[in-house]
Amino acid sequence: SSLKGKTTFDGDISGNSDNTSLELSLSLPHTSYSNEEFDLQAEMLNTTLQLHISDLFSQQPHFDSGRLSVQNIQLQSKETTLKNEQNLIFTLQDDNGVLSDFLLKSEKYHISVKGGYDFKNREAAFSIDSKLPASVFVPKNESININGIVDFQISHVGTFDTPNVNGEILLQNGSMLIDELGESISNIEGKVSLKKKNIS
Repeated sequence: SSLKGKTTFDGDISGNSDNTSLELSLSLPHTSYSNEEFDLQAEMLNTTLQLHISDLFSQQPHFDSGRLSVQNIQLQSKETTLKNEQNLIFTLQDDNGVLSDFLLKSEKYHISVKGGYDFKNREAAFSIDSKLPASVFVPKNESININGIVDFQISHVGTFDTPNVNGEILLQNGSMLIDELGESISNIEGKVSLKKKNIS
């Protein structure tokens, strides 16, 4: 199983580079992503990126400044369509990146993400609060139908080499129908707790 899919985009990319620095400008009026295995489609409108990097070829390049903005994002599965209520904005200044509070939501489901990244020390601090249909996390299978709600809150502080993840994942009102056997399982409930490197 994989989140690899097909990505298409149109727009303009330009940049200037010398032996020590890079200036990059990107403008994408429309970007789309589709993954047939997980029945996911995504669209992004009016993506812009401005980025300046110095000490480009050193062991530790410096991200001097930058800004990524996406005006409209839509994530669609067979059960729901989530849309953003405000722009996605990621800003860079002196090796520190900050993601503004970002929310995708529908009437029943949501994804909320916020946090930042220290490029100098390679440390990330972020949190994710999400409520999504269980089918989003399961590859499509013609003979098995899975329903339910996955609700999770996860936070991370530290490097990705030594992850420090805390939170919990809940499965609510789960059910599974196996067409070939004509069998169904209902009232599936589950909870996974994450604390640093421990899963319970």
